[in-house]
Amino acid sequence: MLYKYLPPSRVDVINDLKIRFSPLKSLNDPYESLPLLSIKEENIIKEESFTELNSFWASVADEEKNQENIEIYDKTTNDLIEHFETIFNKLNLAESLMEYFGDNYGVLSLSRTYRSLLMWSHYTDSGKGYVIGFNKSHHFFHALTLEGKITQPEAVLYSDTRQIISSDKSNLLKQVLCQKSLDWAYEQEERVFRASMDSKSSIGKDEFNLDIILHDIPKGSISEIIIGYQANERTQKKILDAIHKHKIKCDIYKASLSIHEYRIELTKISNKKPAR
Repeated sequence: MLYKYLPPSRVDVINDLKIRFSPLKSLNDPYESLPLLSIKEENIIKEESFTELNSFWASVADEEKNQENIEIYDKTTNDLIEHFETIFNKLNLAESLMEYFGDNYGVLSLSRTYRSLLMWSHYTDSGKGYVIGFNKSHHFFHALTLEGKITQPEAVLYSDTRQIISSDKSNLLKQVLCQKSLDWAYEQEERVFRASMDSKSSIGKDEFNLDIILHDIPKGSISEIIIGYQANERTQKKILDAIHKHKIKCDIYKASLSIHEYRIELTKISNKKPAR
């Protein structure tokens, strides 16, 4: 099971059965846009280029190695050095890489747990919202890529040390977008990616001036709904009405805070539509 924590203002997700795969630039971890790159080919390319330049200079007749041509050779060498510094500048590469991923991918962040008190606090407006429990095996999380490969939710790896991204390794997307600091480990995050974000489907802009593009949620992918421990009656009614409107076959729980432990407890509630 994978869980999505939502504030009461986002009851529209269950009411409309639509959810956003967020652009990478709108994610809240500052290191998301700063991958640590190691380009193994850099020294090879530099060495081959300078070898070729030096070989050319060596082939020039001695009588043609006058002051003017020496200055041209020196300028060419300096221009080449400057060119490589620009191309292989790690910050420029990181920015270019994130621009590419940012323009072509959206991410749906989910969690393996519904019990995180920090997640309830941060993402459900202190328990006033709700949590959707998704069936991880549903085809919604295993779409085909443009190359015909089956995708799957990718677990985020947490570490105190930033892992170096290498261009000669496979799965560059996972390398770049599934690494976070241990500070975020409580989220137990798994990510679902969608490629080719189509701006024509945008319903507006967010606070980062980025397109808001929604994707349909198959109701069969929903296994549980957990109503927050501080959700008011109005929010609870909206959630239950949405479940009944779409005839979603799922378990419904009301969350509460344990009296004796620091944890979330669940009480199953009826899925029957109340009589009018």
